[in-house]
Amino acid sequence: MAEKRTVRFVKWLIKVVISYAVFIGTGWLLGRIPAQKIGLSEDMFFDLRMFFMLFGPIYLSLIVKIVLTILAAIKHKEKDTAEQNRGVLLAVTAILMLANLSNAQTAADLSSGLIESKGLKSLNRSKRYNLKGKRFLNIFLPIAFYMLILEILTLLVCIVTFAPLSNAASNAFIFTIALTALLLLLIPLILTFISGFKGQGGT
Repeated sequence: MAEKRTVRFVKWLIKVVISYAVFIGTGWLLGRIPAQKIGLSEDMFFDLRMFFMLFGPIYLSLIVKIVLTILAAIKHKEKDTAEQNRGVLLAVTAILMLANLSNAQTAADLSSGLIESKGLKSLNRSKRYNLKGKRFLNIFLPIAFYMLILEILTLLVCIVTFAPLSNAASNAFIFTIALTALLLLLIPLILTFISGFKGQGGT
C-alpha cells in the first residue's frame, strides 16, 4: 500500500514539474513579444506572464477536472462525492450557526441556534436516510468547487494586474463568488433536509 502511494506521488510530482516547465517556457517566450503590440503596459504584461506561469497549471488542472467530471457523468461513472462530503458541508453549516450565536441578543436566539446545530449534528450521524438527488450532487459539488477556486484565482489576478478594479467589475466578482459559495452550501443542505424529512415520514 505504501509503495503504491509512493509511486502515485512520484507520478504526480513528475506531472507537476512537466506542466510548470511548459508554462514557464511559454511565459518566457511570451516575454519576447513587445507589450505595446497587444495594448498593455510593461507592468501589466509582466504581471500577466507571472500569473500565467504560476497559476497556469492550476487553471489547466481545474478545467480538466471539470471536463472529466462531466464526461464521467455522461458515462454514469461519477464518483460518490455527495456522500463523502455531506458530513463536511453539515459541519461547516453547524460552525456558521455556532458563530452566529455570538450575535444572539436574547435567550430565545441562543436556544434556537443551539437546537439547529444539534439537529444538524444528529442528521449527519444518521445513516438511515438516502440522500435525495445524489447523482446531481455527485456532478454539481465538484464542478461548483472547482469553479469557486477558478473565480477566486481570477479575482486575485485581476486585482493585482488591473488595479484598481472598477466598481462594476468588483461587484460582479463578489456576486459571482458569493453565489457559487452559497449554492455549494445550500443545495446539498436543502437536499439533506428533504431526505431526512421524507425518511422520517416513511418510518
